[in-house]
Amino acid sequence: MIKTKLDKGVFKSEDGSQSWEQKINLFSLAGEPKTIAGADATALCFDPQDSQTLYFGTDKDGLFVSFDGADSWQKVRNLPEGKISALALHPKAKNVVYVGIEKRIFKSIDCCRSWQNIHLEVAEVYSLAIDPISSSRVYAGLSDGRMILSTSGGTSWSTIKNFGASVKQILINPLDGRIIYAITQGAGFHKSRDGGVSWESLDESLKNFPGAREVVKVILDKARPDTLIILSQFGLLRSDDGGQTWTDYKLLTDPGKVKIYSFVAGPEDFSNLYYVTASTLYKSVDNGKNWITKKLPTSEMPVELLIDPASPNILYLGVAKLNE
Repeated sequence: MIKTKLDKGVFKSEDGSQSWEQKINLFSLAGEPKTIAGADATALCFDPQDSQTLYFGTDKDGLFVSFDGADSWQKVRNLPEGKISALALHPKAKNVVYVGIEKRIFKSIDCCRSWQNIHLEVAEVYSLAIDPISSSRVYAGLSDGRMILSTSGGTSWSTIKNFGASVKQILINPLDGRIIYAITQGAGFHKSRDGGVSWESLDESLKNFPGAREVVKVILDKARPDTLIILSQFGLLRSDDGGQTWTDYKLLTDPGKVKIYSFVAGPEDFSNLYYVTASTLYKSVDNGKNWITKKLPTSEMPVELLIDPASPNILYLGVAKLNE
C-alpha cells in the first residue's frame, strides 16, 4: 500500500529546471490509492520509442507506467509484490518489457498486460540490459557478482562472468553490441569488447582521481558512444575514447565531500549537464564550465534524473525516502 507522504513519487519540469510540478495522479480501482506521492522510486526510464511513455519502479509498491508524459499513471497489474530492482525496455519493440523483481526476472510481450517468469535466481537481480543490435541477447547483473546472458530473449541463461561483487549497472554501446560496460559495487568498473567473453578493468585509467574507481552510474552519448560520463565517489568524469583516458568536470561541490545522487546529460549534446545532491540541482549549458543552482522541489532523495530526448527542456525526477 502506498503511504501518503506527499513529496516522493515523480516530479516534472518543463522549463529546464526553473520550476517543478509533482506528477502523481494515479488511475486506480475503488479502495486503492489515488496518487503515487508516497512511492519510493527505484527506477525511472523512458520507452526508447516514445518519450511520452515512462516506467516508474518502486521499492514496495510495484511498477507504474505513464503514456502521457507523467500527467497520469497506471499500476502495472499481474506482477507479484516486491521491489522493482531492474528494468529493461526493448530498443525497438514497444510491447516488450523485462523487469527484475528481487530474485526473479519477468518478461511481457504485450505491453505489460501479462507476464512470464523467465528466470529464478538465488541472488537478487540488480541490473538488466538488452543488446540494441541483437535484441534476443539479454544481460542480467546479480547481487552475488555474476553476469548472466540469454541469447534467446530470456528462454535460457548462462553465466558469462563473475566479478565477485554486485553488478549494479550494465550499459551497451548503441552502435556496437559487442562493447559492454559493467559497474560493480566494490570490484571496479569493467569493459568488454567482445560481447562479454572477455573483460578488462578500467580502474587503472581512473587512478589519478581519488574515489573514481567507485563508479555509481554511467551514461553514453548515443551519437558518439565512445563518449561517456561517469558518476563516482570523486564526482563527474568524462571520457571521449571509451574509458581509456578521463577529464574531470569542475563542479561547484568539492570532490568526495558532497554526495551526488544522480546526473544526466544531453540528450543530443553533452554540453547540457545536470546533477543533484540531497537538496540542490546543478545545471550547466556549457559542458561544465559554469553552473547555476536550483533548490530541489522535495526534501527526499533524488534517485533518478531524466531529460526528455524529444524536448530537452523537459526533465523528470524520481524520488525516494532520504535515509538519514
